[in-house]
Amino acid sequence: MKVQILSNLFPLPWEPNRAAFNRQQFEWLARKCEVRIIVIVSFLDRIKNFGKSVPSIKNGVSISYLWYFYVPKFARFSYTASLLLSMIFKIPQIVKYKPDCLILSWAYPDAVSGIILSKMLNIPAVIKVHGSDINLHLQHRARAAQILWSMMHAKAIISVSKDLAAKLVKLGVPENKIHVIYNGVDKSIFYPRVLNETKKILQLSDKRTIWLYIGNLKPEKGCIDLFSAFEAIAAKKSTIDLYYVGTGGSADYIKNKAIELGLAKRVTLLGNLGHKDVATWINASDLVALPSYNEGVPNVLLEAMACGKPVVASRVGGIPEVIPEHAGILFNPGDIAALEGALLECSERHWNSTDIINSVQELTWENNSSKVYDLLNSAVLHQTESNKRD
Repeated sequence: MKVQILSNLFPLPWEPNRAAFNRQQFEWLARKCEVRIIVIVSFLDRIKNFGKSVPSIKNGVSISYLWYFYVPKFARFSYTASLLLSMIFKIPQIVKYKPDCLILSWAYPDAVSGIILSKMLNIPAVIKVHGSDINLHLQHRARAAQILWSMMHAKAIISVSKDLAAKLVKLGVPENKIHVIYNGVDKSIFYPRVLNETKKILQLSDKRTIWLYIGNLKPEKGCIDLFSAFEAIAAKKSTIDLYYVGTGGSADYIKNKAIELGLAKRVTLLGNLGHKDVATWINASDLVALPSYNEGVPNVLLEAMACGKPVVASRVGGIPEVIPEHAGILFNPGDIAALEGALLECSERHWNSTDIINSVQELTWENNSSKVYDLLNSAVLHQTESNKRD
């Protein structure tokens, strides 16, 4: 089977850690069938990073790039048409490849434009939705209508959580079209290691308690809420330090606020890190916190649990589906007092790391890619039978 993927969610030469979950899923899928991906890249990003090389093949996945031209922050309901126009020069490449099916990974405009392409080429398409794409775009009527149209014409839809699937059903998508397939964890990277040994590698004191945040540094991810909760706790608990992995617009605020409050030595911004380094930091931490306002199922929480670490996370999206009581503490997003209490309780409770690890035992990329492959194969067979009837 030959699979063509269309998505903006994929690592870029200037952003190598972007959407690592998609990269891992597609690389595992490439072990089962031939996979090519067209990565949709904003023309603005391309201009800012002009001259940086782009790989053509990596870990079995053939990669090409589509420079997406649009008018920023204006008439976003028209972005489907903008992407289709940008796609014109890629269509001959797709036709020559002769894919058996398409994967469209992101609801808008990727999936909407991709469904139009699939109808033009008479190729079955499967849409994958992640959480943020649905949570954001369904708030806008014109975009929501386009998303619903695309899903009605897709052969199947992959949802990363039951919560997200329920939102699609509420939108009007037939329930039998939606398949919940949780993302996986790379167990060769994310596995339990001895706490003090990893602290030694990172030159951290074994007398300090480490709280870790991993993600984009922007308000909707709760990174500022986490700082506020830490600020309230810091005076009472002098041995706790807070570390942030990631970059974003809130980085300067956190850095400057830490200096202003005399917490500069206890709040550290690590920037973007590779997967192996992230795994080391998780193993050196005492808990991982993600107080986000909107999510699907964040891989960072699954990866923390695979390392045997308890998590503190907001009760949003698919998070409650994958965090049992023996693996972490949930709180309502935006409730800083509740976040403060959850962090303290998590630090003081005795956790059974084996039970935590067992919570994600079945969430592997091997299992994930097998389910995706079976779904794609079913879509292709259904399309073949439909073509014969016609």
